[in-house]
Formats: sequence, structure tokens, C-alpha cells
Amino acid sequence: MKWIGFAGAVCGDNARQPTLRFAASTNVCLPAVINAVLTFPCRIFSVPSLLLIWRKVATGIMRYCVSKILEDRPMHMLIAYSTTEGHSAKVARFAYDTLLREGHTGTINDLDNVSRMPELAGVDGVVLVGSVHERRHSPALETFMQAQRAWLSKRPTVLLSVSLSAAFEQGIEEARDYVVETELRTGYAPNDTVLVAGAVKPGSYDYFENQVLRFAVLKDREYEVGTSDHEFTDWDALRARLLCFFEASTASRRSGE
Repeated sequence: MKWIGFAGAVCGDNARQPTLRFAASTNVCLPAVINAVLTFPCRIFSVPSLLLIWRKVATGIMRYCVSKILEDRPMHMLIAYSTTEGHSAKVARFAYDTLLREGHTGTINDLDNVSRMPELAGVDGVVLVGSVHERRHSPALETFMQAQRAWLSKRPTVLLSVSLSAAFEQGIEEARDYVVETELRTGYAPNDTVLVAGAVKPGSYDYFENQVLRFAVLKDREYEVGTSDHEFTDWDALRARLLCFFEASTASRRSGE
């Protein structure tokens, strides 16, 4: 899938009132600052034409300052995940740590915890992470995508689809099918998708689950299931894809697309 432009990163129903941070303990509301600047000349100028000129000049300066502040501030991302065996949670934490190392801010949220719904206000972009079992992404992830598809469509979003099929060359097409099926069920298609190779944890499976893993999930795959856990995830490749997404999201906001 190809990255497309995004409009509305700093506007819309869920946007927060922008603020100027002059000190660690001081927040100044921009509308209040603008109003003070525009009304100050009323005490000085008595000629209406001069006042009108001042208001036009001041409005232009303030609009420019606001646009520069919004361009230069860090991106705030939501990392929303749903996991079955814990590996997708590890992938989500990796995405979150990568985001912070790039100087951005973010919130990580477990969609399986229904008592703690994600905070959507002020979010510039979204990283969705979900595991695939029996050809379907986790119900919590699909429910979130369907319920919030209008909100998601207004900001750049990437889906990290975690599956064992993505670990093998002959399984890539099947891994892509999982994503297409999820898009059809939820009515939402993210801007970008990354197929992430998952992990096996034989020690945590019962006899039946181990048989399904050996003779169904990994059938005809070039891997022999042992007794220890094994991760197929290429962390370096995943980091590179995440950095591309963060860079594209930032560039889109600066260009106003």
C-alpha cells in the first residue's frame, strides 16, 4: 500500500486548543495572546485607519507564528495494540520506543483492556498493532478500526500485522490476504501496512495447540518446531519501516496536505 497525503492533523473535532509553552510551568492559550495583541493598539491609536492597518499586520504575524509552532512541535502518536500470546505487545512497545527516540511523543494503549479506552484528543498519527490467528486479526483491534474508522481516516495510520505467515516467503500472499479481509470487515484501510513476522512459543501451548502449529500453521514451512520460544521478527527492518512512516507523517503535516 502507498502512503497518501493527510489533511487535518491539527484541526477537526478532536483537535486540542494550541498553546505556547514559554516555561515548564506556563501555558498561554494562543487565542488569548492573539486577542491581546489585536486589542492593545486601541489604547494608543485613535485614527481608525491606523488601527485597521495594525490589526491586519498583527493578524498576519500571529498566523505565521502559529503555523511555525504547529510545524515544529513533535508528532503525538497513538500506539494501539491487541495481542494473544504477548508478541504483538512487544512489537507495540518497540514501535513506542522507536517513536520516543525520534523526539516525538506518544501513548501506548492495550485494546484488550476495555476499562481503559484510548485517549484520542491531540493525536497526529496512529500505529495499529494486531496478531493474526485463524486468518483473523484480533477482535479488539477490528472493533476499534470499525468503530473509529471516520476518526482514523483523518490522520496517517499504519497497521503492523503480526503473523507467522509473514515469516516465510511462501506465506507472504496469505499474510496480505489477512489484511485485505480485515479491511473488508471493518470498512477501513490504513494508509500503510507492514507485515511483521511473529513468534512461536511451544512451551505455552497444550498438546492440541502444538499439533495445530506443527501440521497446520507451519505445514510445508522450512522450520522445525522445538521446545523453546522463537521470534521470526526482523527488528531492524521493522524499525526502518516505522522511521519512514514517522518521517512521512511529519512531512505531510508541514506541507499541509
